[in-house]
Amino acid sequence: AINVRELSDAIRGKRCAVLRDFKSSSGRTRDRHIEPFAFTTNYIHVWGYDLEDGRCKMFGIARIGEVDVLQNESWTHGKEHRTGQIDVFRMSGQCNIRVKLLLDTLAHDLLLEEYPMASASIKPGGEEGMWLLDTSVCSLRGVGRFAIGLADHVKVIDSPELESYIHHFTGKYLR
Repeated sequence: AINVRELSDAIRGKRCAVLRDFKSSSGRTRDRHIEPFAFTTNYIHVWGYDLEDGRCKMFGIARIGEVDVLQNESWTHGKEHRTGQIDVFRMSGQCNIRVKLLLDTLAHDLLLEEYPMASASIKPGGEEGMWLLDTSVCSLRGVGRFAIGLADHVKVIDSPELESYIHHFTGKYLR
């Protein structure tokens, strides 16, 4: 809550901030110097212009150690502040990979509990107790994690990129 409050103050004041001890998805922990400008739904992530990388990114609030608002440093890249797309699995980027999954009731229920944004992309799957998820994703990592973790409850349909990702992943990590 403290980090959200500090980031809110930075956004309102158009101030830069340092995300102290930010844990990246690669496992690396370091400080990130950003221009925070927007939150995602339910304050799960903050959008910020990364001053080191020179581009807009999403930063997970839970991965931030603490936030230092730089009172003497205003935004200089405000015209470049753009939020990206976020898919139903909370991955960001350009959502242009089409995936279709046939889900049983367990997979359907878990999907909606973990990823409520998926509700708009689900419809009955033809058979009793089956559901069809038809959506575009920004990355195969999120949907791949879901499909691999529930492999006996999920069937990939007409999604060659996802099938290839799963085949490569399982060959590499699940020998």
